[in-house]
Amino acid sequence: MQIETGHLVNLESEDIRKRFLEEKEIGDIGKCFQKEKEMSFLSMEESLREQGYTPVPAELEKAAEKKLAGQDEAYVSLTSGGKLSKWAAKQRKAKRKKQKASRRKNW
Repeated sequence: MQIETGHLVNLESEDIRKRFLEEKEIGDIGKCFQKEKEMSFLSMEESLREQGYTPVPAELEKAAEKKLAGQDEAYVSLTSGGKLSKWAAKQRKAKRKKQKASRRKNW
């Protein structure tokens, strides 16, 4: 889930894999490309983290599945009182707090 926008994605969906994973170049000679089917789940997760997505904790997976309702992606309201929106708000608050401490430290 991208905590800033509330965008929730289903990692098991082929469409999501195609959209978020790019073919990565490997090797020195010949420009070999590693296909997305061969990519491990870990590299997919790393790719999503680079794009600003945060994994939903295990205790909220059921709420995420309910929100997705069989679809590939959904948007979670940032202001509702639901479990996912409360978790995202806490994550945003922690991020702001960390940024503020960093600015104070580097002043």
